[in-house]
Amino acid sequence: MIVMKFGGTSVRNGPMIHQVTEIIRSQLERQPVVIVSAHAGVTDHLIQLGESARTHRPDLTWIRELHTQILSELQLSTHLITPLLEELERTLNTLSLAEHYTPQRQDEILSFGERLSATIIASFMTKQGIPARSYEAPDLGLLTNNHFGEAHPLAEAYPQLKKSISKLQEVPVITGFLGKTLAGEWTTLGRSGSDFSASIIANAISAQEIQFWKDVPGVMTADPRVVLQARTVPVLSFEEASEMACYGAKILHPSSILPAIEKNIPIRILNTNAPNFSGTTIGESPSAVDGIKAIIHKKNIVVLRMKFPSSGLFKSEFLQKVFGIFARYHLRLGLIVTIEDMLTLTLHQPPDSLKILTAELELLGTEVQVEQNKSLICLIGRAVPKVREFAAKIFKSLPQHETEVVVISQGLRKINIAFLVEQSQCFSTLKILHQAFFESELKR
Repeated sequence: MIVMKFGGTSVRNGPMIHQVTEIIRSQLERQPVVIVSAHAGVTDHLIQLGESARTHRPDLTWIRELHTQILSELQLSTHLITPLLEELERTLNTLSLAEHYTPQRQDEILSFGERLSATIIASFMTKQGIPARSYEAPDLGLLTNNHFGEAHPLAEAYPQLKKSISKLQEVPVITGFLGKTLAGEWTTLGRSGSDFSASIIANAISAQEIQFWKDVPGVMTADPRVVLQARTVPVLSFEEASEMACYGAKILHPSSILPAIEKNIPIRILNTNAPNFSGTTIGESPSAVDGIKAIIHKKNIVVLRMKFPSSGLFKSEFLQKVFGIFARYHLRLGLIVTIEDMLTLTLHQPPDSLKILTAELELLGTEVQVEQNKSLICLIGRAVPKVREFAAKIFKSLPQHETEVVVISQGLRKINIAFLVEQSQCFSTLKILHQAFFESELKR
């Protein structure tokens, strides 16, 4: 069995769903389990509907027209989705009576995106001669904790998913992104969580392969919207892919790689618009060629610098209290650098609680310096252990272009070098480094 996950842009309209159906048809002998996202734009619109429902009468015009248009393009009846749209309207109407719009209520609203798309796609596949049936993932056993908005599967989800899916006769078209608590409350697995759903299900059934079908030709050497010369990375190790996901590569969901690693299931990133292109393969075997594989960037980084207290707390006690404060505010740290008496931390996006956070940190007896509008640049690849060679190449490329490096760090696994630059220099730095590490090779 294989797992095939199709993202929102891959199922954004009727012609794309037709393309997806033919891709699935070409792999029927491999017993595909299909995971789908909501149609492109639907999740964001449902968020807006939910947030405004307490003060405005729900207007489902856009949602109804989008799905009606897709049904028309596929020559399917609009009655197919009438029950779900009616349920969505009733759910939104109840929000006007609620005191607060909670993450729990938002997850319930967001569930309708994937439920609508799975219903439409499975019906069209059946119409095209592929026996298929839509399933809501929780009905097959995807049970989660109650961390609404960013839930994780319970241990019992895996055997239940395996048992349920093994009994299915038609091709299952399963909602991505969604789960339920033991109490039956809808949960979501975080933005881009459909990839996570696919990996969870692949782990449960010990799939031969996970295919993530997207609108790009695989993992790229850099963001192609910034670097026009970016090209596809054909092979990545699990370690390299994990580092890319953690440092912000949008094509990979950080959690989606872990279930695959656990069962050593290869991942392929493929292009729905070019199904014959090989894309990127991610697996346990190290990459065939050493070298820098990709350059990742992330903007809107906040840097916090603080000195270790000169008296009182030991360094270990101080660090424990600092990390406890960040945990209490549910903030994810990026780089963590300690040099003699200085601790430097980074956050992605300035949190609303930044002033309060800073004040609380200063109660530990330290002065906190805050620097905003930074960008992170990270070079990833198995050759990074040759840190002197590659650091030298980085800095040889940058000084002539007046790029100021704020912080530089290397991860424990030694497959990345990360550093911070001023946000205004982010794109130019990215282009310079891509030219030095990738484009110069093409000119030889």
